[in-house]
Amino acid sequence: MNIDISPNLEKDFKNFVLEKHGKLRGKLGEEMEKALSFYLTHQEKTDTQDATTNAPLEKQLESDMQVISSANQTNNDIQITGVDVERAKGVAAKIVVDVERAQADAKRAGIEAERARGDAKKAQIDAKKAQGDAEKVWEQQNTGT
Repeated sequence: MNIDISPNLEKDFKNFVLEKHGKLRGKLGEEMEKALSFYLTHQEKTDTQDATTNAPLEKQLESDMQVISSANQTNNDIQITGVDVERAKGVAAKIVVDVERAQADAKRAGIEAERARGDAKKAQIDAKKAQGDAEKVWEQQNTGT
């Protein structure tokens, strides 16, 4: 059967089936049969009633459909929000890991800088010692001692 129905009604019906069964495959047709059967059963009864009796039923049905549609939208919004929260948690966890890595890198850089300062100080001391040794040698050569 190939029929055209309003996109909102189709969406609401599919959401209803998905909520009820957790899947659409194999259940969409089953629920469509139940809905059509229910409609036909109740249509026969309402055909025998006058228009004043049908009006409240139609209003109630419309109201019920709006409630179902609203509930489905709220559920979809909650699911989307839940996904967004989980994504945000994942991003936050990655940021925490990146910050921890950066802190560890900074600590290693600080340690290496300290070593470099120590090596530079040692080289400076060695240079002064070598300069002193060179001055002694020069004095000895120039003074004859």
